[in-house]
Amino acid sequence: MGIIVIGNVTPTRFSLLTLADLERKAAQVAGSGLTPDSVGARDAVQEVIAELNENQWEFNTVRATDIALVDYRAVTTPGTEGYQGQYSIPLPLRDFVSARVRFGSLVEGGWPIYQIRRDEFDRKRTAYSGTLGQTVDDSSQAGTRYFTTFATGQTGKIELLDPPIAAGTLEIRYYALIPALTQPTDRLFVPANGPLESYVSEMSRAKVANNIGLSGRRDWSAGNAMRLLGLAKNQDRDGLNQDDTWESEEASDPYKERAKRWGGYGLWRG
Repeated sequence: MGIIVIGNVTPTRFSLLTLADLERKAAQVAGSGLTPDSVGARDAVQEVIAELNENQWEFNTVRATDIALVDYRAVTTPGTEGYQGQYSIPLPLRDFVSARVRFGSLVEGGWPIYQIRRDEFDRKRTAYSGTLGQTVDDSSQAGTRYFTTFATGQTGKIELLDPPIAAGTLEIRYYALIPALTQPTDRLFVPANGPLESYVSEMSRAKVANNIGLSGRRDWSAGNAMRLLGLAKNQDRDGLNQDDTWESEEASDPYKERAKRWGGYGLWRG
């Protein structure tokens, strides 16, 4: 049996459903006499996507564009990128996965830095030796060991603690939000042909049915949607392809390893 070419279509791992498609599917529960606009189909779809963003999804883990770091001592104007180690971060952002910095001749790799609350950092910080960016336990990491996040107006910021005292690069990976759909042609950003794609359609139907007083159809669609959501969560977790043979530092403690395996990944964290 040979290869069958079915069309010149670029494959994608993400859904091809648009907002218009989802509105039409959601309105089907109302029958043929009502339009998507008249039953609140768009609002229903947008509510479902907003609710999905309460979870951290492994499929939506991204690496942001690397941020060029500068010696903070050369930046003296508040609000300027690099001022006291503060940089703008890409949005939408659900939560950080990892961050690391590179200095000198490094073009890949680097030193991991860790997220910390600013008040906790202020309690733990060591005595300074004259300048903001240098602590008594500095190494080749140019003074940068931790980061925290905050917002200036509507702009998300990352603050490096301590600020770097050399030019370098910040590499970050994070859980992104599933983008909201506002235009009819906007595509749903979830894995294609899977339970999460079906969940959005089914839960949107349940919300529309609730809007127009169809309690029986609402309950059926909501129940089916929750089943699909459970499948999607398991699929997202299994997508990590965790290698049980990995020799982690917790390998000698089976209880710690078990707790890490079931309690520390992706959407199960938040």
